[in-house]
Amino acid sequence: MKFRRGGRVAASDTLFLSGVGLDYVNRFPYLGIVIPFNTRSFGDHVKERFKNSLLAMTEIKKPWLLSTDTALRLFDCYVASVASYGIQTVWPYLSLEDLKAMERIKATFLKRMLSLHISTKNRYTYLLVGTPLFLEELVRRFNLPHTLEYQSTLQIQEEKFGDIEADFYAVPAMHENGWKGIERPNRHLVTRFAVHGFHHCLCTNQAYHEPTEECRCKLCGQRCERYHASKCANALPLHQLANLR
Repeated sequence: MKFRRGGRVAASDTLFLSGVGLDYVNRFPYLGIVIPFNTRSFGDHVKERFKNSLLAMTEIKKPWLLSTDTALRLFDCYVASVASYGIQTVWPYLSLEDLKAMERIKATFLKRMLSLHISTKNRYTYLLVGTPLFLEELVRRFNLPHTLEYQSTLQIQEEKFGDIEADFYAVPAMHENGWKGIERPNRHLVTRFAVHGFHHCLCTNQAYHEPTEECRCKLCGQRCERYHASKCANALPLHQLANLR
């Protein structure tokens, strides 16, 4: 690999080993850090950390049956250590997209722990568990500088948290902690109700959608808001509601 600011490798830059020409590469893994030819863009390193973090998550067996405290401790041991490898070296060069990818590592684990679909908005998972953003933890743990990209990422996250509707904070999962204990087989019912209220099971509109003024409950005929199941006149227990089609 030839270190350079940009452009192609010059035709005159040829290297031979035992008479065989060597190919140039644009990145090279060295001591666990994927170094790019310009030593400025470490997106490939972040992608490698993300992939290895997903593999590390498989070492934590059935996190949905663990208490949330235990699962988070195991995340720190098995996953965070993998995700953060080399972070002090690459941190000043990470772009906004790189930081978003780093943040998704913890959010992905939280969704697995909470038995939520991968498409669930990350902000809900953090609020349900009551845990800080992964980037905030990294900055505190490694005393990382508050780069412009980091500050921008936090601002974007703040705006997303601000978009959460007020009714979410009143759901049982937000003021009852029993579901966070060990071996809670119905945890998925509590967490999924908090995220979508099983709106898709009650609404006459069977397509995936956000609740609107036109949504109607197929059990009582009334307007079907996100958490209509909690006040429906013909309400069903959550385990029946989850299977309603």
